[in-house]
Amino acid sequence: MKEKVEFKNMYFDKDNKTFTILKGKKGTYSYTDIVKCYVANDDAKFEGKEEPFKHTVIGDVLQPLVFTNKYVYVGVIFEMKDHSKIYVYVSDDKTPVQTLQYYEDKRNADDIKAFTKNIISKYNPTSN
Repeated sequence: MKEKVEFKNMYFDKDNKTFTILKGKKGTYSYTDIVKCYVANDDAKFEGKEEPFKHTVIGDVLQPLVFTNKYVYVGVIFEMKDHSKIYVYVSDDKTPVQTLQYYEDKRNADDIKAFTKNIISKYNPTSN
């Protein structure tokens, strides 16, 4: 029986030690090769124009919404042993920062990060 841990737009297959991204850099990858992961906000105005997560936005700073006015895609970036970066978009649509949807996407991304940190500790403990 396959043990699968599902998150928004991705899942981890514990039997095969892989993770599959459904939105982002689609594909299946070995999770034993992850050395680092972090949550990032991709600036939505560059979507489709430049490589993903080249332009990131800080979204947790408490500023009046009048001054932020930024739309982002919340995601998680995985750095691999071969120094490549693989990413998953947690946001399904561009999301204004400091909104309920933004914080829901951020919470989902933080859950992925926490799960991945356990994998890194087990398979690549010196990478933390």
